[in-house]
Amino acid sequence: MSNSNSKNNVGINNSNQNKSNNCDNTGFQKTKANPLRFNNNYAQPFFAYGIFKPDQLAYSRIDKYVDSKKTDKNPRRIPYKMITRDGVPLIEGEENNGYYTMGYLIYFKKGFEKKAYHTISRTQGDALYDWKEIEVDGIPSNVLVGLHLDRGIPEDDNVLYDFRGEKDPLFTHTIRRVGKTVKELKNDEKIMEDYDKKFSTNIQNFFKIQLDYMLLWAAIERYASLKYYVGKDVKSQFANEYSDIISQVIKNNVNEERLVYNSDTLWCNKLDYNEPVDSLFYYYTIRCNVVHNGKDFQIFDFDLLKKSLVELYEIFKQVYDETFKKGKKI
Repeated sequence: MSNSNSKNNVGINNSNQNKSNNCDNTGFQKTKANPLRFNNNYAQPFFAYGIFKPDQLAYSRIDKYVDSKKTDKNPRRIPYKMITRDGVPLIEGEENNGYYTMGYLIYFKKGFEKKAYHTISRTQGDALYDWKEIEVDGIPSNVLVGLHLDRGIPEDDNVLYDFRGEKDPLFTHTIRRVGKTVKELKNDEKIMEDYDKKFSTNIQNFFKIQLDYMLLWAAIERYASLKYYVGKDVKSQFANEYSDIISQVIKNNVNEERLVYNSDTLWCNKLDYNEPVDSLFYYYTIRCNVVHNGKDFQIFDFDLLKKSLVELYEIFKQVYDETFKKGKKI
């Protein structure tokens, strides 16, 4: 166990530290990541080993450009080691025959190659990735390789890597934990009675719902930040892609006008199934009020949190199922 008073290790023994324990930021700027620039051969196929694999969360971004007749139906493996930084998959830039990574060769329709690579490049940040040409079973291909792999990555001794975004603990644990709470809120009349009629004795339940709500938003923001354009408002992109799900969940669950005000600016957000983007920001405003100010212990806020947790959970659960369980296969 590390010593919290240690000069080199403050608080915990962080496996992500550089071996020298020096925080050298030479060559790094405190700016947001920019989209990648693609300078490779557009005619070559793309080797996807992470979020752009055919059954993973970002494949829908390039699906319309894919030549399904040429694209792999079965995975291939390449002699490159994959490592993860906060769940984001990256392969090393050089071959390592002791390690293998699974993925697919994706071919794009003639005339759409540039749009496809532009979409991928705009999704990935230049602080994490760079483009490289490699051979996959003798076929010249384009692949994303990881950058700065000595920074913020723990040791990993896996020999064969097959990235599966649906197993991300933030997704799976959130769905299990919040799903249990939602089931109680929807189905257990005694708990509902305790929440509503004995409100003054249930401050712990109030905090539990706040914790679940923050966890749910962490999962949603992770999903959106992995999938959408670097430097853009990922929440708006999420709401636009899944507008049908958001609208239907609200239509099925909300029978009254619901407004929420930002605690700092008093800006009003309205829940409306005809306005899925605005409605997602309604839920996000509640998240901001919880995180930055804490909700006041009032029956109105308690009721608002309960309803919002149920609705937002159903939205994310449907998005997760559509992406991973019902996701398009080639």
